[in-house]
Amino acid sequence: FVTFRYTRLRMKKICLPFLSLLLFLSAAGQKSLPPAGQVTYEELKMKSCSFDPDAPAMKLFEEEEVSFELYTNGDMQLKTEHRTRIKIFNENGYEHANINIPYLTKKSLGKIKELTAYVYTLDQNDRIVVQKLGKDDFFKQTVVGKLGLIKFSFPNLKRGSVIEYSYTRMEQNFFDIDPW
Repeated sequence: FVTFRYTRLRMKKICLPFLSLLLFLSAAGQKSLPPAGQVTYEELKMKSCSFDPDAPAMKLFEEEEVSFELYTNGDMQLKTEHRTRIKIFNENGYEHANINIPYLTKKSLGKIKELTAYVYTLDQNDRIVVQKLGKDDFFKQTVVGKLGLIKFSFPNLKRGSVIEYSYTRMEQNFFDIDPW
């Protein structure tokens, strides 16, 4: 009987932290982000930032997912998937629609892939208008040595526009993750 009681108490001690962890993880989860290329009507109708009414623009979200891949020959690849959505409230916010994406250029150590960008606006009938940027809207520039930039701006911005861009950065034999 003593052994059974000891085992039972020990099981409670093990199970309680485990169950608490599961409850914490399920409670701490975030709502999922809307799919790329789809903006909500509420985002477009938003007139100002709730915590800073004078803000010219507001970052609705920014997410990054980083993964490492190790190959059998010892090479390593750092893959960063990035996505940002910004609400432009007025003309002063247009500067936030000028995007610079840095990457490594020397000896094909870095590449930017799957670069997409959208401008969302409302027309006169309150219908959502989506404009996707084309390949000709993105410009590559070598800055210094092995550092390059992809630069672009969003055309046809209006007060109330929402802009979104996403890309995947691939870097060979690179070990540093960009800080937030």
